[in-house]
Amino acid sequence: MSKRLDTYRCLIFCTAVAAMSLTGCQPPPRTIPDAQRLCPSMGSIEEAAEAINERSSKSLSLRSDVSRCTIKYYTKQGRQDSSRCTLHLRTFPPDRLYFMCEDLGIKILIAGTNPDDFWFCLKPREINAYWQGKRADLAGCAAAMWFSPGNLLEAFGVVRIDRNWTLAGEGNFDIVTRTRPDGSAMKKIYIDRCDYLVGRIEYFDRDGVLTSDMVMTDYFSVEEGMQIPARVRITSYAPDGRNTDIEIALKNVKLFMPTEQQLNGLFAPPGRKGYEHVYELGSDCKFFEQ
Repeated sequence: MSKRLDTYRCLIFCTAVAAMSLTGCQPPPRTIPDAQRLCPSMGSIEEAAEAINERSSKSLSLRSDVSRCTIKYYTKQGRQDSSRCTLHLRTFPPDRLYFMCEDLGIKILIAGTNPDDFWFCLKPREINAYWQGKRADLAGCAAAMWFSPGNLLEAFGVVRIDRNWTLAGEGNFDIVTRTRPDGSAMKKIYIDRCDYLVGRIEYFDRDGVLTSDMVMTDYFSVEEGMQIPARVRITSYAPDGRNTDIEIALKNVKLFMPTEQQLNGLFAPPGRKGYEHVYELGSDCKFFEQ
């Protein structure tokens, strides 16, 4: 009975994800964690970009089939609830991801990306929803879809910046910011100055409002030169404070050596047949039903 109840809760969560992916949110103000130690800043955006991009270039292909995904959300009745699902993860940097949460054999959520496309599916027949679009459009629309395959790749180390970003500091963090032409922030990345690992990424809408963020902690080494966070928390902020959180706990992470068949299968958009609602991301950062 408890397992069936957990599956039911996962389905409720997916409905919440569907709604919040298409609406704006206004979060309460938040602060970054207090630094445990102090180290000097990189000093320039050129040096910061070089350090971050070098680390990103060392990202390796990963897999895990026993990781956990804990979802905290509010029901339609306004009650706070949570559920746990098993996470199946495959990455193939710099631009391929397969992320699937399942419970009792039911694929609750599927997210993925390849060099050209991204997709996000809610599989149960009670929801029947499919979001898709081009990676080129998603790059400039980080706030349009808070639970995004592109954002997930960043959480697992595929972060790249350039000298067009700006560099600032707060506590023990170097903060690099990508801005829009009007000067408003699109994305902020908080980097620990001591190890230069990314601790937090914030995403803003066109009004400069923080809509979602990711916090990465408990980094560990997979191979020499590559570290990934054991824990990732993704938060979507709601105007009424009823935020949705996804907490990822990585376990038994191993190197992934994909076959040609896996590259062509895992990292390709699933067929749209059978989905009641299909949404396409437009160049204006809005989803339209097909």
